[in-house]
Amino acid sequence: MKKPHLFLVLPILFCLSFSSKAQTINDQDSEHPIAVVAPHLPQLLRFEGTGNSFYGVERQYQSDNNINRLQAWITNFPEEYSSYKGKIEEYLASVDQEALSNSDLEIYYDIKSQWLMLSQLSN
Repeated sequence: MKKPHLFLVLPILFCLSFSSKAQTINDQDSEHPIAVVAPHLPQLLRFEGTGNSFYGVERQYQSDNNINRLQAWITNFPEEYSSYKGKIEEYLASVDQEALSNSDLEIYYDIKSQWLMLSQLSN
């Protein structure tokens, strides 16, 4: 009689452990404020030694490829671009670079360089 009960208990335990793990991941996974207002914004491609380069903040980026991708984003998602312009300056002003971890600092440099490149495109 113990085996049939075991077959009932194991799936229940599995489901409970899986759902609690999913809730933990969702609680810890807060979205970046820029990703919220501009979910289609393409990431910058870093320079790898071929083609023109764009000198951003602390890093070099592929110029032509990134410009084409960002220009397409501006054209295809004008509402996102408008929301992004309002949020990016607020975000950059609020970040304390010294408090960022190395990985977060890399993301910050990419975001700031992306804003510089977009600023040049819109001028």
